[in-house]
Amino acid sequence: MWRETAKHERNLKIWREEFEQFVPARVLDFHVHVWNADCVPPGADWDCAGHPLREYTFDDLRQDLIDAYPGRKGLAVCFGMPDTRYDLTINNRYVATGCDGRDFFAFRLIDPNEDPAVVRRDVEQSGFVGLKPYLDYVRKSDPNQVEIPEMLPTGIMQVADEKQLIIMLHIPRKARLADPLNQKQIVELCRAWPRAKMPAPTRASRIRLVNENRLVFTSLYALA
Repeated sequence: MWRETAKHERNLKIWREEFEQFVPARVLDFHVHVWNADCVPPGADWDCAGHPLREYTFDDLRQDLIDAYPGRKGLAVCFGMPDTRYDLTINNRYVATGCDGRDFFAFRLIDPNEDPAVVRRDVEQSGFVGLKPYLDYVRKSDPNQVEIPEMLPTGIMQVADEKQLIIMLHIPRKARLADPLNQKQIVELCRAWPRAKMPAPTRASRIRLVNENRLVFTSLYALA
């Protein structure tokens, strides 16, 4: 349902009874898509649970953080909408312009076919602190056959490692983290590019490489 926040009295009651006492003063939403109408072609509005969106702007985000977390300071990690129909350059520019590195932090959408030099330039000039790959940009007929290195080719990983970027990985394939190939490839990336940081947003989990063959999952809710 669209915008079911504590702005509604029924939700505010739940907030007061179940969340008010333990949610910290500052809440970081680590996964927010923002985009403006300039990057969306005609007839390509985003379907948000049946509610068509032409854009979701930084003004929308600021208000929603206030409504979702009453009395709290809302911060966000932001990136564009990874839809192959949308203009990637315009979307990335909008994200970079709207983030200040204090309250909102910019991640750059990545197309694996991009020139890594362009990615490096954008990171250096536009303040991106992370990258957002997405399986649709691999453009396979069967998305379930996408592999992580296809989303993150060597040239882009070199930039991520050099600049110590965070990679917001959308894990492909139906089994997600339970897929042995995904586990193997994540470990390989962590070992090959140790200065890049790779949280893996599956529901409320993140991955930490502990040793050569073991992955540990830790809950990620809000950071104070």
